[in-house]
Amino acid sequence: MSKLLLDGEALEFYKWGENVNGLKDTVKGQIEELAKGWNRQERDSCIDATAAAFMGGGGINGYLYGRNPH
Repeated sequence: MSKLLLDGEALEFYKWGENVNGLKDTVKGQIEELAKGWNRQERDSCIDATAAAFMGGGGINGYLYGRNPH
């Protein structure tokens, strides 16, 4: 995306100061800790929202790259 919109420039947001896999593991653990107190309905709502977010993001990327998202 940066090649298309920013002439290949990487935004500061994407410059990680530490190991990305380590960050992912840390965040995953934090999310799991947060979700421990959720009931079944709250967990199901989160799962549904996550799927919708990925579908929406994929549609946006498809549009930006000129592909039909359907």
